Amino acid sequence: MPQSPHKAAEPTSARGLIGWVLFDWATQPFYLLVVTFLFAPYFVNGFMDDPAHGQTLWAYATGTDRAPGRP
Repeated sequence: MPQSPHKAAEPTSARGLIGWVLFDWATQPFYLLVVTFLFAPYFVNGFMDDPAHGQTLWAYATGTDRAPGRP
């Protein structure tokens, strides 16, 4: 079996892991704000002629991660 030219990744240090967790925790509210309160109304009122149809499409688009069989 040929060997891969890439070396195995080294484990991340605890300091690096904590830094990533804090960064992710700090940036989540920004993305939640943009997607929920800024982009959703813009999509519904700006791209669609019928706001009810736009809301339906937005609900389908944001609900696709809730596939059957997933918690």
